[in-house]
Amino acid sequence: MKTMQSHTIHKLPRLNSLSQRRLSKLVLPSVIVVLLGIIALTTPRFFSQDNFIGLARQLPILGLLAIGITPITIAKGYDLSIGSVAALSIMTTGYIIIVTDSLPLALLTGVLTGALVGAFNAVLIEGIGLNAVIVTLATLTAVRGLDILLVQQNYYTFTEKIRHLGLLWVGKGLVIGIPVSLIIFTAIALLLSLVLGRTIFGRKTYAIGNNEKAANILGINTRWHKGLLYVLSGAIAGLAGIIALGRIGVVTSAVAEGWEFQALTAVIIGGTSLTGGIGSIKSTVTGVFIIAAIGNLMTLNQVSGYYQAALTGFVIIIAVLIDKYLSKRIQD
Repeated sequence: MKTMQSHTIHKLPRLNSLSQRRLSKLVLPSVIVVLLGIIALTTPRFFSQDNFIGLARQLPILGLLAIGITPITIAKGYDLSIGSVAALSIMTTGYIIIVTDSLPLALLTGVLTGALVGAFNAVLIEGIGLNAVIVTLATLTAVRGLDILLVQQNYYTFTEKIRHLGLLWVGKGLVIGIPVSLIIFTAIALLLSLVLGRTIFGRKTYAIGNNEKAANILGINTRWHKGLLYVLSGAIAGLAGIIALGRIGVVTSAVAEGWEFQALTAVIIGGTSLTGGIGSIKSTVTGVFIIAAIGNLMTLNQVSGYYQAALTGFVIIIAVLIDKYLSKRIQD
């Protein structure tokens, strides 16, 4: 029986429709062409070597957050807490590195911090059955409040600069001219891509996103599986926080605000559907490059951060409208 179920899951289609897949992939080339046209016309500095190096250092944090929530989004779940989780990881990792000076313990603490918050989300959402958007928004607020509380109670500790060369190397170091953080992001992205595209675990993720009830009938423990995806999302957000700490070199909670929405924008632009069952790590990475390039372009042109936030919201709305339109066309 289990063998038949495994074979059936392996044969499940990854997408609701081949037509929808083709249509959704037309969005990205259009955005890229428009973006590159604007860049070429307005900002020649974008193509400078220094700017590309700067982009390579900025991409990994947003990239990790985005690829971390891609699997749970494919499974028709939502995690809006990742920005605050990354900030909390900065706090816990920094505290451990200052108190113990142990890099392995600090790295483990940062990742476990994220995984524990992810597990908390999983219990509330998949265990008790609460709404995912509400729970993760509540977690976002609660964790952010915890960050501030920790700073107030340990002010002198949490304003100390990080001097541990190992941690700074993770955030700022280079290997053959390539940022260490970019190497870490690339490795995690490749691993996740293989898991989603080549394993039964990945097939189950797509099956749940396509039709959760049908997946249950096939013998998939959908609650347990989605719970693991929330833990995975939290753990990767924790890793993003570690890299952010290595970059800024200061233990502070005054970061990561809005990171979750930038990551979600990258995921949606990459073609992952909010209705579940459609998406890939590869497409999310493309979305990350687009969002990072847009942000970089606006910074080079000295556009206010308020306008950048407004643009992010506008892009999300447009992407959701396109997603809804494509889904409706397939249903019709």
